[in-house]
Amino acid sequence: MQHTEAKYSAPLLFLICGIVGCGQSGERAAQHWMSEQAKVSVAPAPPPVPEIIDTPPANFTSKAIDPFSPERITSRFRMTPGGNATGVIFPDTLLSELVLVGFISGFDLPRVAIVRNRNEYRSVRKGNRISEQGLWVKEVEDQALVLGAEGFPDQRLVRGK
Repeated sequence: MQHTEAKYSAPLLFLICGIVGCGQSGERAAQHWMSEQAKVSVAPAPPPVPEIIDTPPANFTSKAIDPFSPERITSRFRMTPGGNATGVIFPDTLLSELVLVGFISGFDLPRVAIVRNRNEYRSVRKGNRISEQGLWVKEVEDQALVLGAEGFPDQRLVRGK
């Protein structure tokens, strides 16, 4: 039994001496060093604030477009601010590039066709003008749009082609 006690007593003695040796002296030295550093260090001063220059307000001229104007937003969709369609749907696209994707119909509502050009989808109703040719939508049938222009025979835009 004495051999076991001696085996644990030597490391225990070194541990106690280490704890006692790391007592308050290190803390006092750290406190002294921090107080010396506080005396030596200087807080950085921010640069002076520059003089404020008053700029005159800019007036919009006839060449400038107000970025918040409702006319600017509705002109992108070729609509008047009142909401009535005035232009052609897909005006820069040939009829051969358009794809009739599907239809939407309601109980008492007129049938609406969904037409796609690349990644842009638009709804098309009877009476709208469509494509670069400006063809009128004469009828929205079950599987096609009947399109026409004055003085020319009717054309069909068939679903999926």
